[in-house]
Amino acid sequence: QFAAGGIDAAALRADILAGRGAGGWNGTTGITSSAAAATSGRAVGYVINGDGSGQVGYAAVGDADLSGAVNVFDLVSINSSGKYGSGTAAIWSQGDFNYDGVTNVFDLVGINTAGEYGRGNYFPAASVSASGIGAVSAVPEPTSLGLGILSAAAILAMFRRRSQGGCL
Repeated sequence: QFAAGGIDAAALRADILAGRGAGGWNGTTGITSSAAAATSGRAVGYVINGDGSGQVGYAAVGDADLSGAVNVFDLVSINSSGKYGSGTAAIWSQGDFNYDGVTNVFDLVGINTAGEYGRGNYFPAASVSASGIGAVSAVPEPTSLGLGILSAAAILAMFRRRSQGGCL
């Protein structure tokens, strides 16, 4: 975590991109992650609060709020940011999970590929117990992951059409 004024959003993103390198989280400068490099579907995510404070951490692709789980709250965050499909600049907490600067269908594909949606806490058991939280058991979603992601994409598209004055 960092306090307001600790680093600005542009400098933080530049450090993360430098650490990401060519996508393997093994850059020679910036913020790197050997844990993200070693595990498919993992990255370094970040949230910047309204007051300029924020947090940076190991995350599963799709965990917009860095809660330790990829769930419906992350999809709500993506939708409420208004960035999905707009082509405007976006950050991790707004759904830019592949660091291309926008939130689009490729970010939703990344969530699906990571395979963590609806599975519960994705942190290794050792880090969970070290934090004092205790063991968490994943409860499977009633639908398949692919169907859930497609449904989320349809909901995001529906909200986007409504906000632009379109009909359903």
